[in-house]
Amino acid sequence: AAPIPALALLTGQTLSFYVLSFWLIVVSLLGIVVAAGLRNQLLLRERLPFPSGVVTAETMGEIHKGGEEAHARLRLLSFTAALSASLKLLVTRLNVGPLAPGLQATMTTESGRNISVSASNLGLALDPSLLMVGFGAIAGLRIGVSMLLGAVIAWGGLAPLALSYGWVQPADGDAVWFAPLVEWLLWPGATLMVTASLTAFGLSMIRMALQQRAQRMDDFAVQERPINMRVLLAAFVVVLGLSVTAQSTIFSIGLFEAVIAVLLSYVLAVVAARVSGETAITPIGALGKITQLTFGAISPGNVTANLMTANVTGGAAGQCADLMHDLRTGQLIGATPSFQIVAQVFGVLAGAFVAALTYLVLIPDPQAQLITAEWPAPAVATWKAVAEVLGEGLEAMPPGAISAIVIAAIGGIGLAVAEAFASESWQRVIPSASAIGL
Repeated sequence: AAPIPALALLTGQTLSFYVLSFWLIVVSLLGIVVAAGLRNQLLLRERLPFPSGVVTAETMGEIHKGGEEAHARLRLLSFTAALSASLKLLVTRLNVGPLAPGLQATMTTESGRNISVSASNLGLALDPSLLMVGFGAIAGLRIGVSMLLGAVIAWGGLAPLALSYGWVQPADGDAVWFAPLVEWLLWPGATLMVTASLTAFGLSMIRMALQQRAQRMDDFAVQERPINMRVLLAAFVVVLGLSVTAQSTIFSIGLFEAVIAVLLSYVLAVVAARVSGETAITPIGALGKITQLTFGAISPGNVTANLMTANVTGGAAGQCADLMHDLRTGQLIGATPSFQIVAQVFGVLAGAFVAALTYLVLIPDPQAQLITAEWPAPAVATWKAVAEVLGEGLEAMPPGAISAIVIAAIGGIGLAVAEAFASESWQRVIPSASAIGL
């Protein structure tokens, strides 16, 4: 719900508990309906791993097994959890931050200004945490190396380039210049994820149509009862009406813009689900920027429409991707998909009220509390910054961003096509465009 406080910072508009709860419910229900429609394609035909879902299924399986092997694995699980938590507590107590190499250089910008750039400024550091070690073990070598490649290209290459050309103005002091740099880097990064994901999805659909049969499914998947498409279509119509009504009544968003936001949610949910299916991380913020860019062209200067239509697409895409991991768990343990969807609806109803209450208790005054040393809220800052930029229309895009978007689009499409037509042995060494963009 990062766009909610961003809206408060820009316009002063705040939402009551019941209005905020209703908004979160509507956005989440849209994500559930979209996930139900994508399940067969992503889980049964493309068989994306969705690593978090696999881990959950494996953990459940081990907990409910007997024997010494199961006990040994549970002991290992407990030991590694304690080790990771202890290391985090130790690092926090000793106040040890990310360990950055002592690399520093003086750079002359095109305007003739000399700036001192260090590895610490660019965020190039080793974080003393086991969090990403565990993530890498789950996601695999290809995804891990691809993410490292993306980090090196973005923060080690493009960031200094953007600084030298004056496309990004460095922040004062020795802190990490994440905020100003990410506002530029998110454009090529999000473009890579979007173009690669949609290209891969489209090629998969074309291949299926040409073959006139589904790709090989897991043996247990063939026995599953498919989700009733008539019920799914009816649910989509109902949620479409709810979403359009909520956007119109709460934020005074026009009918055309509201419908476009819902339809765009489906497209970006495909991207979110594919990226999350490969990497276990859902790029809600980056995908929301795509919507903000779109509505920067449709409704230039309308900050509320820019933020809240992006909240619809980003929130629905995030809910969809998260549910796909749950559906993957259910697939592995033999749960009924339709029952999982119903359970998720009840989860949304409970979760929305809890989330709204928690937010209002923690952040009663967003304008005074957020984007401060105590509450830096980087996601909120990014939503706010993009809305401010696009409030003036597409001509206010950061300098150099359009060229970066074009190059990233070509790269994303190229990598997706290469992966689609490569042999299985070559597919393992072709970098993942989604992971690079993330």
